[in-house]
Amino acid sequence: MARQSFFFKACSLFNGNSKLAFHNGFPQASFLVPCMGLKTKAPNESLKIPEKPKKPLTSYFRFLIEKRPIVTKENPSLDNKGIVKTIGEHWKSLAPEQKAKYEIEFSIDKEQYDKELLSYNNKLTPELEAIINQIKADKKTQKKETQN
Repeated sequence: MARQSFFFKACSLFNGNSKLAFHNGFPQASFLVPCMGLKTKAPNESLKIPEKPKKPLTSYFRFLIEKRPIVTKENPSLDNKGIVKTIGEHWKSLAPEQKAKYEIEFSIDKEQYDKELLSYNNKLTPELEAIINQIKADKKTQKKETQN
């Protein structure tokens, strides 16, 4: 029964020019297959909007990236949640002198990020800023529509 209703739904999609192919006993619309490889350009690419610099990793995330393979090797039975939990407990117990290494790396990257962000903001024209704000507003409305 389910196959039959699916079949009739699939047939209702056709305008008469397309063919219906069967795969593993289920109908497949042949006109959908060529569309799967198509890619659409992101709005930033088509409008030549420069890419915004990414924020640097915090000191905790640097620690997490460094220690994760070690904890995973020591405790192969732990799932991701357990691994992150043990690393977090280890981070809390670290002495401030040991945390300083990661905080220094973060501050160096933060200074570099601030410079890149300043040059990025200087490159933006008022027209590009308006376009970026419009894209953000569109994404926000799409997100609200999908949530409702």
